[in-house]
Amino acid sequence: MTEFRQRQTTDPGLQSYWTHARAGSDDFKIIRGLLYRRAPWSSTITNDGYVLVLPASAECDVIQMGHDTPLSGHMGVKKTMQRVASEFYFPKMQRKIAQFVKCCHICQMVRNKRVEDRQPLQPTEVIDTPPFQDLTIDVMGGNLPVTAQKNRYVLSIICNATGWVEARPIKNCKAETIADELLKFFCDKGFPKVMKSDSMTSFKSEILVAVRDKLGIQARFSAPSLARQDRKSTSKPRNDVT
Repeated sequence: MTEFRQRQTTDPGLQSYWTHARAGSDDFKIIRGLLYRRAPWSSTITNDGYVLVLPASAECDVIQMGHDTPLSGHMGVKKTMQRVASEFYFPKMQRKIAQFVKCCHICQMVRNKRVEDRQPLQPTEVIDTPPFQDLTIDVMGGNLPVTAQKNRYVLSIICNATGWVEARPIKNCKAETIADELLKFFCDKGFPKVMKSDSMTSFKSEILVAVRDKLGIQARFSAPSLARQDRKSTSKPRNDVT
């Protein structure tokens, strides 16, 4: 309890909450030396309707317990949010839970496919290009052990010409994180002409679109319709002469 209290009081992201609680705010309250937040629902009966505020160091463990423990059954974003929010609160909770669930490898493998997701894969091409000019990237993780550097995902980069495989540990699935690792890889191996991936949201983000446009990299997604959408979004505007 003493260690958790210290982590809670020293967390930079919680300092404004502590200030509100000490000023007598109704939204935040100090109970037995710990910081609590009033729950936005009337069904909570513990601690007079307040839930425990978590420091950043405890967020991932709590989300994981609420989502992918055997008793949880890999629930979706809404149900995972309900389970976590029934006992805890932390800044940007809904967005962080949604990102965790979207990056869960098991959920991606077993979830039911919607009709609009059932797109035929592109045929495999025969590669006849120099090394590291044609790449395939993917993100693995969600249930991997967390490293000492807080990395819990792996960005895999495969050279389709040589079969070279490189795995880079990353802390999250954010587009900025993926872009940073790709740029490090490019500086070491050279800039590719083609980069293939699935349709994960981060791969289609504005940041990676800007990186591909700046470096002249063509994107190819596993679903043809998404590939056409990406080419349309990255194409330069026409200068029509009237």
